[in-house]
Amino acid sequence: MNKEVTIELSDAELLRAEKCAELCGFASVSEYLAHLLKVEPTSTRERLAALDAAIAQGLAEADAGLCRPAAEVFDRLEKKFRAAARKVR
Repeated sequence: MNKEVTIELSDAELLRAEKCAELCGFASVSEYLAHLLKVEPTSTRERLAALDAAIAQGLAEADAGLCRPAAEVFDRLEKKFRAAARKVR
C-alpha cells in the first residue's frame, strides 16, 4: 500500500534533486527520491567495501613501487604532445 508523503526542500536542494533525477533518467523528482529510499543499505555497504578494497590495492601498489610519480608522467605526456604539435604545424 502506497502512501503520499510531503517533504520540504530548499531551492538549492530541489535544484539538486531535479538535476539528479534528470541525469539518472527518472521522470520526476518523486520517482528519484522514492528510488533512493528503496536502495538496499547493504548495496551501499557493499559499494563502500569495494571502494575501500580498491583504495587499499592502490596504496599497496604504490608502496611496492608499481606507480610512477604524477610529475614524471605529466612531464612525459607534455613532451609527447608538444612533439606531436610541432609535427602538425
